[in-house]
Amino acid sequence: MFSQPWGFELIKITTPVLLWQGARDGNVSAAHARFLDSALPNCQAQFYPDDAHLSVMLNHHEEIFSEIRKRIN
Repeated sequence: MFSQPWGFELIKITTPVLLWQGARDGNVSAAHARFLDSALPNCQAQFYPDDAHLSVMLNHHEEIFSEIRKRIN
């Protein structure tokens, strides 16, 4: 996934993308999430400085699910 081209350009993804990232995430770096945020033309990213990989969902699930519900209704 990280060493080969994906076969498409991120700039061509026009579907809205919601991204939540913990700055202390040891599995997916915040730098990678910031790259995706800048490369995807319709990305709405939220970064949490005190959260890691799983704590984003544990600590912010109400906000996350509320945003998802707004998008699907």
